[in-house]
Amino acid sequence: NEAGKRPIGSSKVLLSADNKTCRLGECNMMNMVTDAFLTYYADQDSGEDSWSNVSAAIVNSGFARSSLPKSDKLTMFDIMRALPYESSLVVLTLKGAQLRRMFEHSVANFTVSSDPRGEFLAVAGMKVEYGLKKTPRNRVVKLQILCSQCLMPRYDDVVDNKVYRVATTSYISNGGDGFKFDKDVKKETKGVVDCEVYIPYIKKISPLKTAVEGRLIFSIIRKWNISRQSDLSWKQEIWV
Repeated sequence: NEAGKRPIGSSKVLLSADNKTCRLGECNMMNMVTDAFLTYYADQDSGEDSWSNVSAAIVNSGFARSSLPKSDKLTMFDIMRALPYESSLVVLTLKGAQLRRMFEHSVANFTVSSDPRGEFLAVAGMKVEYGLKKTPRNRVVKLQILCSQCLMPRYDDVVDNKVYRVATTSYISNGGDGFKFDKDVKKETKGVVDCEVYIPYIKKISPLKTAVEGRLIFSIIRKWNISRQSDLSWKQEIWV
């Protein structure tokens, strides 16, 4: 219909998600999505001693199906084609050890095969380093998250017994892609749907200029180039 053809934003960069590239490493498409989710919560009232009630946003890379082009006119059709899966936003309250298990699951079955898996996590407000030569469930080398109960956001190491609040989707919180949570993990939702967050975000910050920033790093052991990303303006290398 005509509403779907109306421009809602623009982008000065290619937001890459074709060929399941977001399942193989950090991609700027999922950086944009997670930035939108974190910004949504950070813009809400957080009290005098904090900048946000949520420290980070975490979304499975299977959330994105295709790229958004560099374009002066991004339409609703363009965006819904690239991000077709609908899910509600959920805030998880969990301990650092439980958060770490999420990221261990993210790469437990990591593969550079023709069909990479969708549970690989994209993030905003976090930095993750993986050592893929290590045994599964022991591959998170470094895990950092933005402080929230602070007036100057900074990245701190995740502490196992410390409590954190992170935004994710109902797909993940309900066990999608094999994610499991202990009974004491608190799940809060107001029923806000993901597109009700990232579409206003795109409108607000257009033209989009989202970059690949080193949020997700693979320890350097042996270099392997992904030939399927030859169409991208940047060339990502996975280290395994």
